[in-house]
Amino acid sequence: MMGKLPLARAFGILAMMLCVTVFTFAQGTTTRITGVVTDGSGAAVPGATVTLTNEATNVSLTTSTSSSGLYVFDLIQPGTYKVSVEKEGFKRFESSRNTVQVNLPATINAALEVGDVSAVVSVEATVEAVTTATSGNVGTTLETAQIEALPIVGARGRNPFDLLNYQPGVVAGANTGGGIHVHGSRDRAFNFTLDGIDINESTAGGSNFTPLRPNPDSIREVQIITSNFTAELGRSSGAQVSLTTRSGENRIFGNLFEYYQTPRFIANEWEFNKQRIAKRQFVQHIYGGSIGGPIFNPGFGEGTKAGFLRDRAFFFVNLQFLRASETRLQSLTVYTPQARAGLFRYIQGGRNAPAGTNTSTTFPTGAAVNADGSPRYPACGPGVSNPCVQTYDIATGRPITVDPFIIGLLNSQQGPNDFTAGDGLNTGALRFVAPQTEKQYDLSMRFDVKINAKNSFYVRWAQGEQNTFGDIANAGLQRIQGGANWIDTFRTPKNLAINYRWAPTSNFVNEFIFGMNRFGFQFAYPAANSNVPFVLNTVTDFDRNFAYNARTSRTWQFVDNMTFITGNHTLKFGINFRFGNQVDDRSSAGGQIEPQIGFGTAQSDFSQWAVPTAGASSINTNDRNVLLATINNLIGRIGSFSQGFVVSPSNPNAFAAPGTRWIYNAEYPEYDFYFQDTWRARSNLTLDLGLRWEVKLSPNSVGLPVLTPQIPFTPGAPPSNALRWEEGDLFSNDYDNFSPSVGFAWDPFKDGKTSVRANYRLSQDRFPSQVFANFVYQSAPGNTFQYTATGIGSQNLLIRNGIPA
Repeated sequence: MMGKLPLARAFGILAMMLCVTVFTFAQGTTTRITGVVTDGSGAAVPGATVTLTNEATNVSLTTSTSSSGLYVFDLIQPGTYKVSVEKEGFKRFESSRNTVQVNLPATINAALEVGDVSAVVSVEATVEAVTTATSGNVGTTLETAQIEALPIVGARGRNPFDLLNYQPGVVAGANTGGGIHVHGSRDRAFNFTLDGIDINESTAGGSNFTPLRPNPDSIREVQIITSNFTAELGRSSGAQVSLTTRSGENRIFGNLFEYYQTPRFIANEWEFNKQRIAKRQFVQHIYGGSIGGPIFNPGFGEGTKAGFLRDRAFFFVNLQFLRASETRLQSLTVYTPQARAGLFRYIQGGRNAPAGTNTSTTFPTGAAVNADGSPRYPACGPGVSNPCVQTYDIATGRPITVDPFIIGLLNSQQGPNDFTAGDGLNTGALRFVAPQTEKQYDLSMRFDVKINAKNSFYVRWAQGEQNTFGDIANAGLQRIQGGANWIDTFRTPKNLAINYRWAPTSNFVNEFIFGMNRFGFQFAYPAANSNVPFVLNTVTDFDRNFAYNARTSRTWQFVDNMTFITGNHTLKFGINFRFGNQVDDRSSAGGQIEPQIGFGTAQSDFSQWAVPTAGASSINTNDRNVLLATINNLIGRIGSFSQGFVVSPSNPNAFAAPGTRWIYNAEYPEYDFYFQDTWRARSNLTLDLGLRWEVKLSPNSVGLPVLTPQIPFTPGAPPSNALRWEEGDLFSNDYDNFSPSVGFAWDPFKDGKTSVRANYRLSQDRFPSQVFANFVYQSAPGNTFQYTATGIGSQNLLIRNGIPA
């Protein structure tokens, strides 16, 4: 099931709509050229033949002017075009080098001169300098040459989305969602498309991030619409970012590129020099290339000669590799060699404090150690008065011996090299430069074919890998110098677009697009150790037993676009069906599925340990608590136990065996509809009247049920002890999301140099599936359960004897 609409029924509706030519919206893939043909007196010229030719491929389209002299070419790819107009009794009109941009209709008017049709009046770049063909879609459009010329080589490749930060009305902040707001919208209110197909990170989203990493050499155009988009654009109240890939041309063209960054001539930072640490490194190597042109036919088919299929079939391929490495200063709290040997030291008559600590009420004796870790006070003994350094031997003559495994584990990590952190005597900071490396590739391929004057299609495929080893953004740097990374992150995006354009008559055109957007995301833990199910007190963990977390999202998209020209009206109808699916594969669901043991001291019995009593002339209370925590660490005494369990895939009324992963398969259907009328009310006045309808259906799962309370369970609801969780919908399907779009574009002087535009638009935001996957599904009672043992800390259990049953 997909919401309340079965998949088979959804496809049936789609097929029916295709049959009756009510067609879906193809967001961000095409544009429109329109204009009025007049004679020398300014009167409209009906029935003139207008030909539009792509100057790169020589592919042509033909239409005729209406009774008011209007012509429209809709659903065309952005590019540079020549417009030719012919009419018996007039000279032929030609306007070349007219560049048009995606989602931004252009106006090219033609004034015919009386004369023989064999005579030609040629002009260049007569496309109007200001927008008079649409009231909305306010933003910025950048073409290939502009994108390549801008300095967008950042810390992670060449990201054209970085340009978003510099658009009018955009504010960049520091929120974890991306921190970029457009005219006050939410920082995740963005919609990204490539050739009309979603490239959104559907699970979480972000302000200037998509799983697919298109580079400038693969992009024909980037359009960033930040305000008042017309009805054919939706799913966002912030920005619409539309990209189109480059296509082949009649000529063979290509490029090779390489960008190299190195810190070789950058001085080290003062803090690093102070601690004798090597300077931070960032080396980035980006290289690749592109090639495009007409497709070569080796002579297939009877009577076919070998040669290039110019004017008919084209290809374009782009491949980019990225290799980057950088270092960050890693700072961990670790035990000193003395503490690892079981010798806990404290300032008797004072309080432990790291090097550089000034004397104060909190630290009456100031720093306990010098910068090199040597004690500032003498060892306690006969004739030595307070303050002095007293030693408590955990390893000798105590009720429980230290655990050899834990001691060996602690000794596998380097000792402190900075005593300005920790307590100085027992813990310090281990600071070292840890590496992060990036390995990426991004591939884009496109093939365009003109079947005949009425039919054409293209296929575009893009895929990549972005693998981060020692992921800084997710605290993944190594915690043992030279050891395994804490977290490695793997990303595998794939995206498909198949576009078919059909223009059976001069006033009707249809474009159908089928697409797929897939994104795999995995957090791996290379340092995972199943023998270490515990968390240490007071020091930084550097080993753990976590398994990986992963998710895969896939969206199938069916898009179709219909334009019908009647009189002075350009009518567009559309729907957009998206069938989203996300599979979560987690080791964290209601808690970690691996056993988690803590060495807390709250319930531990220290009565046989002769621990000194806290006092002004003895051990400080804070230092005494650290001593108790260190005792439990070194002997491996269990203070707490917890483990997460997940529902059995085969039996919803039982939990699966310990260690079973949380695997949840959820579906997110979306159905969007729109209508747009662009009415040229006068030669210098265009009115836009549009309505968009977005159906918001409740997500549902495959296999496991979606559980919801059977009574209101919201803030302010009356208390009840009758609450039950039953299979149902997360929320009621929402069918009343209507978004009008109205506006006008006025050329007051009728010269194409001045435009007054106004537009009103109501927008609906999409919701990220991660909200449900992270918080809703796994939090429903019966889906997951975290068991926590209470009172276990008083049983004197040791990790060396195994995990308690």
